[in-house]
Amino acid sequence: MEQLRLNSTETERQIGHQIIAEELGDSFRLNFDLYPHNKGLKGDRGVYGETVEIELLNGNPIKFFTDNQELLAKVSSRITNELPAVTKVSFFIAERER
Repeated sequence: MEQLRLNSTETERQIGHQIIAEELGDSFRLNFDLYPHNKGLKGDRGVYGETVEIELLNGNPIKFFTDNQELLAKVSSRITNELPAVTKVSFFIAERER
């Protein structure tokens, strides 16, 4: 059986950005289209879904991600539950050169 390929709509992407703003604030960005589709599950069905990336724009990302693992798990769950095309959430934790 061929797996369904999912793609986010513009409305779903706006919802994703709203989730980030509500849960994490303006210092974060949600990036789409950085990674290829990946195998995942939605309900009991195997699909090829999108991976999104959460990036901290200001501050020490390593300290923030280390100190806030429960919050990040909540945000990750919210994104995959509320955005039908997203099957994976990644976090960008490298320091940016200024």
